Amino acid sequence: MRKSKQSEERNSSVELLKIIAIFLILISHVIWTVGRTSEYIAYDDYVVDLSVATTNIQHLIMIMLYYSGALGNTVFFVCSSWFLVDSNRVNKKKMLYMALDVWVISVIIFIATYSLGIDKMDPWVMFVQLFPNIFANNWYITCYLIFYSIHPVLNGIINNLNQRTMLRCTLVLSILYICFNFISTFFFPSPIILWVAIYFIISYMKRYLKDISENLKINKILFLVGFIGNYGLILLTNFLGLKIGFFQNKVLYWSNNCNPFLILMVIGLFNIVRNIHFESKVINNLSKLSLLIYVVHDNSILRTYYRPQMWHYVYNNYGYNNILMWTIVLGIIIFLFGVCASIFYYRTI
Repeated sequence: MRKSKQSEERNSSVELLKIIAIFLILISHVIWTVGRTSEYIAYDDYVVDLSVATTNIQHLIMIMLYYSGALGNTVFFVCSSWFLVDSNRVNKKKMLYMALDVWVISVIIFIATYSLGIDKMDPWVMFVQLFPNIFANNWYITCYLIFYSIHPVLNGIINNLNQRTMLRCTLVLSILYICFNFISTFFFPSPIILWVAIYFIISYMKRYLKDISENLKINKILFLVGFIGNYGLILLTNFLGLKIGFFQNKVLYWSNNCNPFLILMVIGLFNIVRNIHFESKVINNLSKLSLLIYVVHDNSILRTYYRPQMWHYVYNNYGYNNILMWTIVLGIIIFLFGVCASIFYYRTI
């Protein structure tokens, strides 16, 4: 029996990849919290400086996991791009609902927090909480809404390019806004410009590299090259940091969305997963909550006040002898909270 278009679009292997991506983003944010001080809270005893080279294996693994945030972001954008390149219209209703979801959840968390007696929040945090889309409370959502609104224009440009011209455009964009900006922000990158470069890569791959994109062996090689390149670079930078002062605080330098190794790894992984077909209602339904889980867990109040409190509690009651274990434990707790809150929101509001 021929599969329907909807069935193909809801391939559970891709949906499972999105669930893994949101958990990787969440873990990265947990590590982000323990790795830096906050100007909005009075204590900083829980902070561990993960930007410096280390011989501590737990810290080194946490540094590697920190890069998972950019990895997860790229997974979501590549998954979206694969379908957007065939779309020539903007669903205004979808945009409105996404913006409203962010605003409603933000206001609910603000009211709930204020009702619990935390009335000494910084005025700016409170202000941003009431206008989350304008001030990019959840930056990915704001950027996606902007990109989604212009993707038909990009498709119109791409449709008018022949293969050679499109290849040139893709290479120029990739070199300037992925490769060069990975080394230095000389060309003033922004997520939107970076996404345009990735979008051209996905468009070219889908139009002219179909045989390669469906070749599991080639995509396994792409994934492996990206994996070795990314984590090898981290280990090399850490090693140099132990020997040379210039590199001492550079181990997190490469943890940006312009990382070509992460992008290569995601493209290879996406093509591998895309060619593995299975269906699961549980996975599909959980994947539908990804956006809400992201919005809930990275709300500005929760990340500014509550995540530091969680690490502060762990540090003062259990210490950091098993800090890697606590990273995973806190990640699971926050993930489950996000799932429960998202299910409640999805089935009520």
